Amino acid sequence: MPAPVYEIGPNTDENVRIVKQYLEKTGRSCGECYTCCVALGIEELKKWPGQSCKHLDGSKGACTRCSIYHHRPKACSNYYCAWLVGLGSDELRPDRAGLLVTLYPPFNYNLAQLGYDPGPMNSRYSATIHVTDPAKAGELGDENSKIRQVINFLTQDECNDIRIVTMGSDKIIHLHNGFVRQGRIVKSDRKDGYEELNFVTINPPVGQYLVIDATQSVQSVQSEAQS
Repeated sequence: MPAPVYEIGPNTDENVRIVKQYLEKTGRSCGECYTCCVALGIEELKKWPGQSCKHLDGSKGACTRCSIYHHRPKACSNYYCAWLVGLGSDELRPDRAGLLVTLYPPFNYNLAQLGYDPGPMNSRYSATIHVTDPAKAGELGDENSKIRQVINFLTQDECNDIRIVTMGSDKIIHLHNGFVRQGRIVKSDRKDGYEELNFVTINPPVGQYLVIDATQSVQSVQSEAQS
C-alpha cells in the first residue's frame, strides 16, 4: 500500500476532500471496525478516550453501529484512521491489529513540555498509536508483531514523532528524534479536555531507534521500552 495521504491535519474539510478521493482508489472502508468510537475522546459528546460511545448500540447493523451516524459530530464524520488511508496490510485494520493509529501535523515540543531539549523536529507528521488489545498488537521488541509493523511503516514514511498509549493505562512510550522514552499521561486540567493528550517523559532515554533512510525499516527498537 502507498504511504498515508495525510499532508494536513485531520478533521479539516480540505483533508476530508483529499481522503475521499484516495478512498475511491483503494476501496478501503471501516467494515465492522468501530475502534475509533471507543479509543478516542470526543469533546462534543463529552466522551473520554477509552470510553465506549453511548450511541454505539449496534441498532443499525454490524457495519453501522452508531445510532446517530447520519447526524454524528464533525469530529467523527471527518475522522479517518491511518489504516483507512493506506497504512499497511488488511491485517492492520484496527480491530484486527488491536491498535488504532491517528496522524497529525508535525508537533513542535518545547523544553517545558518534555523536560528535556527535544531538538529540531524532523518529521513529515506526528502519530499517536492507541493500543486497544495488547494481545493482538504484540510486543514492541517482536519484529513480527503488529505494533512493530506499524512503527516500521511510519518510520519508513519519515514519521519521527510516535506516541504509544495503551487503553486503560497511564503509561506512554514516546519515539522522538531517534530516542525511545517512557512517560506517563497527565490528566487535563480542563473540564472539557476530552481530546487532549498531555504527558511527561522520563530522561534519560531507555533505547534508540534508527532509520537508515526512507526506504529501509527501523533497524532497532530496544526492548527495554517495554519494561
